[in-house]
Amino acid sequence: MKNRKYKSKRFLIPILSLVLVSIVLIASISSYITIKMFKSHMEEQIEKTKISYTQDQKNKVHQEVDFVKETIEFQIADAENILKANLKDKINIAINVANSIYDIYKHTDSKEEIKEKIAKTLSLIKFDDGLGYYFMYDNETKVMFGHPLAEFDGRDMTNFKDHNGQNIIEQFSA
Repeated sequence: MKNRKYKSKRFLIPILSLVLVSIVLIASISSYITIKMFKSHMEEQIEKTKISYTQDQKNKVHQEVDFVKETIEFQIADAENILKANLKDKINIAINVANSIYDIYKHTDSKEEIKEKIAKTLSLIKFDDGLGYYFMYDNETKVMFGHPLAEFDGRDMTNFKDHNGQNIIEQFSA
C-alpha cells in the first residue's frame, strides 16, 4: 500500500509540474502583454504631453511677443504724441515771436524788413540741446534762414533729397 501511494504521488508530480509551468508561462505572457500595452500607453501619453507642452509654450511666447509688441506700439504712440505736442509748442512760439515783431514794426518798416527781422530773430533760437532750430522757406522753396549749414541759406530746395532719397519739400507738404 505504501508503494501504491508512492506511485500515485509520483504520477502527480509531472502533472503538477506541467500545471505549474503552464501557470508561470501564462503569467509571463500576460505580464509581457500588460507591460507592452502599458509601455505603448505611456509612449502615447508622453507624446501627447510633449505636444501639449510645446503648444502651451508656443502660446506663452506668442502672448509675450504680443505684449511686447503692444508695449512698443504704445510707447511709439506716446512718443509721437509728446513730439507732436512739443512741435505744436515750438510752432506757437515761432508764431508768437513773428506776431510780436510784426506788431512792433508794422507801421514803421516794410514787409521785407519785417520778414528779415522775424527771420533773424527765429534763426537765433535753438532747442532740444541745440539740435532743433527754426527754418523758413519762401514761396519758391528757397531756404530763407535756419539751416545749420550756412551754404543752404538762399538755396532752392525744390529737388533736394534727404539721406533716404526722399524729397524734403514733399515730406513737409504731406
